[in-house]
Amino acid sequence: MMKNVTGYEYEEVTYVTVGTGREEHLRFIASIPKTIEEVDKRVTKHKLPVKLAQIFWLKNGMPI
Repeated sequence: MMKNVTGYEYEEVTYVTVGTGREEHLRFIASIPKTIEEVDKRVTKHKLPVKLAQIFWLKNGMPI
């Protein structure tokens, strides 16, 4: 609950598959397509504090 009161940062990882485009695939339909590679994109995001959690935290007393 303390994370919801103060907010926190987390890292989001997205995996993207990169390959040949449709135009390239149609042009080289008889040949072997290019290698497909997976790329991971890492982004650090910030989660804002939740106001309702702050209200309950203040009402019930702040833990030390």
